Amino acid sequence: MVFKANDGTADSADTYTITLTATSSGGSTGITIASESLPKLEGSDLEGWKAIEKKLEESINEHATDAGADTEEDAQNGSDVVINLNGITIIPKELFETIRGKNIKVVLVQSDGIEWIINGQDIGSGNNGEELPLKDIDLKVTLGEVNLPQDLAASLTGTDITPVTMSIAHEGSFGFTATLRLNLNKVNQGLIANLYYINPVTNKLELQAADKIGADGNVDLDFVHASDYVIVMDKGETLAKLAEQSTVTPAKETLYIGGTKNKSVTLGTELPKQLISAIEDGTCSYSITYTSSNTEVASVSSSGKIKANKVGKATITTTMDINGTKVSFSTAVTVKKAYIKIIKFTKTMKVGTSDTFQVKGFGVETSDVIWSTTEKSIVAIDKTTGKVTAKTAGTTYIVATVGKIKEKIKVIIK
Repeated sequence: MVFKANDGTADSADTYTITLTATSSGGSTGITIASESLPKLEGSDLEGWKAIEKKLEESINEHATDAGADTEEDAQNGSDVVINLNGITIIPKELFETIRGKNIKVVLVQSDGIEWIINGQDIGSGNNGEELPLKDIDLKVTLGEVNLPQDLAASLTGTDITPVTMSIAHEGSFGFTATLRLNLNKVNQGLIANLYYINPVTNKLELQAADKIGADGNVDLDFVHASDYVIVMDKGETLAKLAEQSTVTPAKETLYIGGTKNKSVTLGTELPKQLISAIEDGTCSYSITYTSSNTEVASVSSSGKIKANKVGKATITTTMDINGTKVSFSTAVTVKKAYIKIIKFTKTMKVGTSDTFQVKGFGVETSDVIWSTTEKSIVAIDKTTGKVTAKTAGTTYIVATVGKIKEKIKVIIK
């Protein structure tokens, strides 16, 4: 049997094992107490959560006041604390509270070699700056016992390596990101481990993270909640397929030549967050190129900037290369001559009345428009605002000009 103790070294989260023995001849009963389930701080003799938490607090405070560090963050940068869980899987909330917001990593080593890595900076606050409540978390990982539905298993075609199912004991969200270090065998070195969440509501697999398997067979996968998962190993096909969910904007665009604006546009690319993460940490290779079907009409730079050159149409192709697999997107470009159009006007005015004409620009800044009239004796016009005042009876033209671009409209004054 076990009982919980609170003796200053081990707290209520720690347990002792009690062994009861009795002799058949009616002798005394023997009781043996052994502390077999205390977490241990590697590199020290400390055991028990309270002792470990106290040591962490002291270490954090010492680093924060270190004269050689400009800031607490500088002093703690790169700090790793390794805790051997000694068979324990439930991590008390007090540990998370101790490292919350600190640039310190805690490595929790399970007895089966599985490791959880938690960075205090990932245990943040809410949007309003308030500290979010934390809770005890059971980080026990069970491999190979999840029943993967047959239809979902069938969807994992394209790999001849048996998927690895796993379950985490805790229910729901952690409240922060935790990294699971798992060994998937050295023979799988260089392959990519793709972590899927088995969504019981939608009955679908949702890609959560991906990492390249190292020479030692280890892989690091990020988790924000506990549930059932499956790990699929491949050469990068999953991430390449994920790239198809990217978006390239705009899908179509009209550019103008001879004007003052809309002569060019730069393509925007949005990738799924899992793919971004895989690229940033080097899990997969990534490159992007741009080509034009008609460079005389529209050319494109290596950074995705499209430039209008001549009236006509062209297609710009954006090609993403993920681990040697290419995914392409098209942008339809139409190039026109810049022009302006008078959209608010009065064709007939009475002497003494006024009206303000307005223009819409296509490839032209309307603020660059200069207003004029062909008959200054008939109307007065503000060259900047386009306000027209009728002076005497007659016929004139109101003209809007930007550089060599002109638009005019006939006006009769009565």
